[in-house]
Amino acid sequence: MKIAKVLRKYAYKYLDCFFGSRPFRAFFVIIATCCIVFWLNDTDLRANKKALQVLLDNAEPIAIISAAVVFLLEIPDRQKREQYEAWQIINTAQGQTGSGGRIQALSDLNKHGVNLQGVAAPGADLSNIDLSFGKLSRANLAYVKFCNANLEGADLTEANLEGANLENANLEGANLTRATLKDACMDAANLRCANLFQANLESVYMSEKTQLQGARLTSTILNKAELVRTNLEGVDLTLAKLKDADLDYANLQDSILDNAKLNRARLGYANLSGANLKYAKLVNADLLAANLTEANLEEADFEGASLIDVRMNEANLSFANLKKADLSGADLTRANLKYAKLTESILHRTCIKGIFLEEKDLQDAILCQTILPEGFSLLPDRDCKELWNVLLSLEQD
Repeated sequence: MKIAKVLRKYAYKYLDCFFGSRPFRAFFVIIATCCIVFWLNDTDLRANKKALQVLLDNAEPIAIISAAVVFLLEIPDRQKREQYEAWQIINTAQGQTGSGGRIQALSDLNKHGVNLQGVAAPGADLSNIDLSFGKLSRANLAYVKFCNANLEGADLTEANLEGANLENANLEGANLTRATLKDACMDAANLRCANLFQANLESVYMSEKTQLQGARLTSTILNKAELVRTNLEGVDLTLAKLKDADLDYANLQDSILDNAKLNRARLGYANLSGANLKYAKLVNADLLAANLTEANLEEADFEGASLIDVRMNEANLSFANLKKADLSGADLTRANLKYAKLTESILHRTCIKGIFLEEKDLQDAILCQTILPEGFSLLPDRDCKELWNVLLSLEQD
């Protein structure tokens, strides 16, 4: 019984190899084509001479049709060979800094819908490559040069793009969830509607040419990121980490920074009008001359922050912590200051004609040339001497 099973196994194997072989397929196609020719010519197969004459007369069309059919039947096999060769090119080029033929290989695999999950090409030059809508999750693409590359709609979930050069790359609609982009260059990159949820963009570089409209940056790590003049208007940065980030002159109008961490961030001359910074942390942040008009700053933490010449007209600062913040020259006209903490805050030349503000709220603040609400009995120059002493001690330090 065991011998019979073994014989059947090998018989099936060799029969499958034979009938699936190229010679058999070609033979079968030629026979089938000849039968069709006989049928069309109403040939009596018993008349050998007549049958032979029909074959000779139709030899050329039979050959063409047979070759075309065989060609079509072999498409899957050719694709397998091509894919195998492409993977060989990718694997043998490991460690090379140039393309090493990988641009063509990866493009071909992607064009045929091959799953490129986990592909590794660290340090490769893949400039101008087209991997649009590619399946590249968990790929190792660290320090890859992707200049002018097309990665539109690509799945780069948890991919490693640390130190990658994505200048002018198209990442519109790409999924970069939990991807690593630390130290990456994204100058002039198109990130419209890209998903960067929980992605690590620490020390990333972006510019005013970087397109981020509709991008999702919730819970994204952007600590120490270079975002000078970057346009983040309306972008969702809820729970984002932006500690020590440089956002000077950035456009954050109507952006969502709910619970964002911006400690020690630089936001000089940034536009934050209408932005939502509820519960945001801006301890020791620098917001020189920033525009926070009509921004929601409820329970935001500005302790020790530099808010010199900031515009906070009609902003919601209820329950905000402004302890030891420097509000010199700031404009808080009609700002909601209900239960705001102003202990030791510097209000030099500050217009603090906010609503829901009481005199007791300014008892521990430093007043000097302060523009107070009408009806307040506090002296606007009450603490000028103390302020000069503080400034003098800082200069000496």
